[in-house]
Amino acid sequence: MKVALTGYPNSGRSTIFNTLCDSFTESSIDKGRLKVRLGSSKIEDHRLDKVAELFNSAKKTLSEMQFNDFEYQQDDSSQQKGLDDQMIAQLKMADALVYVVRGFIDESIYYRFDKIDPLRDVESIESDIIITDMSSAEKRLTRIEHDLKKKGRKELQIEYDLILRINNILNEERPLRLESFTDEEKKTIRGFGFLTQKNCIVLINADDDGNFPGDLETIKKRCSEKGIGVLVLRGKLQAELKELDKEDQEIFIKEMGLEETAVVKLIKAVYKTVGIIHFFTGGDTEARSWTTKKGATAYDAAGAIHTDFQTRFIRAEVIKYDDLVKYGSEKACKDAGVYRSEKREYIVQDGDIIFFRHN
Repeated sequence: MKVALTGYPNSGRSTIFNTLCDSFTESSIDKGRLKVRLGSSKIEDHRLDKVAELFNSAKKTLSEMQFNDFEYQQDDSSQQKGLDDQMIAQLKMADALVYVVRGFIDESIYYRFDKIDPLRDVESIESDIIITDMSSAEKRLTRIEHDLKKKGRKELQIEYDLILRINNILNEERPLRLESFTDEEKKTIRGFGFLTQKNCIVLINADDDGNFPGDLETIKKRCSEKGIGVLVLRGKLQAELKELDKEDQEIFIKEMGLEETAVVKLIKAVYKTVGIIHFFTGGDTEARSWTTKKGATAYDAAGAIHTDFQTRFIRAEVIKYDDLVKYGSEKACKDAGVYRSEKREYIVQDGDIIFFRHN
């Protein structure tokens, strides 16, 4: 699961990134003009402890969420709004986008606007994202029009009609995440990596008291109209929290009135927005948690582990987590008739323990 953080300079985005990640690496792109940091955070799930215990596993491996951090950059090569090409390439690799917007007021820290306004920043970034997708759609339409004059193939006409429909949607300033597409249409446009089709969360970086300019309910309503979730974090406070050991963290959380750490809050928000679930694999060597999207098939889940599992898929043998806990072992689940053999079309459920059989 890859999540891209983006936002204007001095929004506190890098502070948020540092708070979220257990570790990270930094690299430069486009002759050093764009710096990208790649980090990750392990996703705790108490169910993995039980799976490891019941399978007597030698080790446990948690799922990870990967984070990308880079500054939001507009294209200065022309007067047209939109995103820098290198920025677009980085965003397209993400499964979800997080717009980090500044909510804290600190006159000692420069900001590009005269006043702090989270809603304005959200709408500005989302507008550039839409314009970027429009540019991609228009370029493809021009290319197809040229090819249709030469070839006139039926499949090109079908694609043209779909991209034209998408362009019209974007011209109405509607993000594609609000639209429904058939499986065939999704397959056709997958390669474009349209940014407004990605799930998105706005993260308001508030001050130490959790305050920021504007009304939260108004921001949530406006963002909801665009299919965007909203999360408020006290970035500076969360950064201080991360420096403490676990016991002191719990005391600090209670004293400062925090509900939980930034990592937990953001992961929960991403899971809810994107629709992420966990499934498990288990054995005497290792118990491991994996992530997939709600509605994913056993065939999809196999691919999350290894492409060979997917291409050579035979069947998936499944135990529900509650059944494993109830009966206590793989053998007992078989004896009780709750150990099931499923085909590739099986819809994976949160907490499934799956054994993939392949040739």
